[in-house]
Amino acid sequence: MPRQGTAMADKKDLESLRLLIADQDASIRTYLKMALTLVAFHVELDEVTTRDEVIAAVQGKDYDCLFVDEQIPEGGGRNLLAELETMRCDVPVVMMTETRDEQLAVVLLQAGATDSLPKATISSEVLERKLRNIIRLARVERERNAALARFEKTSSRLQYLIDNSPAVIYSAVTSGDFKMSYVSENIRNVLGFKPQEMIDDMDFWIDHIHPNDVQQLLMGIPKLLVEGGQLTHEYRFQHKEGHYLWMHDTLHLVQDENGQALELLGSMVDITERKEMEEALRKEKEEQQGLIQELKKARNQVLQNEKMAAIGQLSAGVAHEINNPVGYINSNLSSLERYVENMIDLIQLYQVTEKTLEKDHPELFSLAQDIREKIDLEFIKEDIGDLVKESKEGAKRVKEIVQGLKEFSHVDESEWQWADIHKGLESTLNIVHNEIKYKAVVKKEYGELPQVECLASQLNQVFMNILVNAAHAIEEKGVITLRTGREGEAVWVEISDTGKGIPEDEISRIFDPFFTSKPVGVGTGLGLSLSYSIVDKHNGRIDVKSVLGKGTSFTVWIPVKHCDEESSLIHHGEREEVSGGTQ
Repeated sequence: MPRQGTAMADKKDLESLRLLIADQDASIRTYLKMALTLVAFHVELDEVTTRDEVIAAVQGKDYDCLFVDEQIPEGGGRNLLAELETMRCDVPVVMMTETRDEQLAVVLLQAGATDSLPKATISSEVLERKLRNIIRLARVERERNAALARFEKTSSRLQYLIDNSPAVIYSAVTSGDFKMSYVSENIRNVLGFKPQEMIDDMDFWIDHIHPNDVQQLLMGIPKLLVEGGQLTHEYRFQHKEGHYLWMHDTLHLVQDENGQALELLGSMVDITERKEMEEALRKEKEEQQGLIQELKKARNQVLQNEKMAAIGQLSAGVAHEINNPVGYINSNLSSLERYVENMIDLIQLYQVTEKTLEKDHPELFSLAQDIREKIDLEFIKEDIGDLVKESKEGAKRVKEIVQGLKEFSHVDESEWQWADIHKGLESTLNIVHNEIKYKAVVKKEYGELPQVECLASQLNQVFMNILVNAAHAIEEKGVITLRTGREGEAVWVEISDTGKGIPEDEISRIFDPFFTSKPVGVGTGLGLSLSYSIVDKHNGRIDVKSVLGKGTSFTVWIPVKHCDEESSLIHHGEREEVSGGTQ
């Protein structure tokens, strides 16, 4: 008899379990009880035969596990699971089934069962293994609940510290409108407002900053979104009573493991008294205060190198995943093309023998003719070659898109490297092809360019932003022209469109953060601002020319060799003529 030694052991030292068996079949209950006498537990058993009796039993006693027939009368096992969940009963339930049905087992687990047990497999070994698993799961659940309780206690302490801290803690979305999603309660003590007032009003933060401080503050946010890290600002914020307080604000960009921006966390501290003291010192010692301001500016000009944002990671991942199956498709299509040609040759050879077949076997010849007409063999012979050719062209296009994604993302390039600007333009065109193809014809007039020391993935982002804007500016069908050239120690990339143009009064504002001429809900107004920050990091510049109703031209200037801002070699002047013709 299996596990007889265990059965004969002294049960005083064994762990006790209270179990409930629910099955209308007395023989199953008896067999289950016999098997449970052999497990290494001290078992206390109750028996019931219907769903209502199960409900009454669990309401009257605490059980460690329920063994329930999946077809128990008065509703069945799945309805019983639903009712137990409604009662918030967390006792583990093992559903006993008539057959080994894996699909049914999955359904029962999804309905809330802890495990399933085909009746044909009932034995002391199986029952002991399942009971041990259930005990282990229950222990894990208890530990999880204890950890949650500790977390809630710690969370309460942390919330108390936040609400009573001198610093106002807040979080905001990274979409560009800087909408608050959380503000700590101590905002009431510092600025007189309720947290919900700041959360409900999308423009609350901007509207309460001193007008003279808004521009400088907003100019730093695009750089933070591009480079990540931390940004500090000091500005005046309007109190509910109307006066302004000086605030020291530290912004930190939270990112996931792939570099995707999640949220902005900030802490504001009232530094009004400190500012008043600084102002008194400034009046007494202007020279020293001037030096302090210069040091602050120097500190705020430190740039951080970072990979391109989440689109680079996503593009590289997609390209990697698609690359292998595309290779299989290309290889298989080439083989298929050869097989089709061989089959057509064989069919044509068979057709040569039709006269002999008609003479010697007229019935077979008639049948072959009927099938030939039914499937339209001549059309298939003409069309199948075109089908294979079109499929190969489609696979080639997919391969080009994948290569474009890989070249566009440059996820391995986190430092300044020498790159081919034309290659970057081509990979970017592949990425935005779907955005442009219905709006414009792309013309390329490339000059001869040297390799450029740059952050290629970020320059690709600049090209993408300008190309997408060009497509959006074209209302029906137009032309987007790409020109490149070199002047001295700098290269330039001009992207022109035949769109509607930019009004003269808006040209001076297009690089401002959050400025957009698009309808509400379309775009964040950060595309060109981010592009400006990237080009500025390269010690370059962006020139804009626009004629309303005729189109716009953006020219990006980048030094051939990366250098410090003080030694930048870019100067205003006439560009050299395009060489190399139209490509």
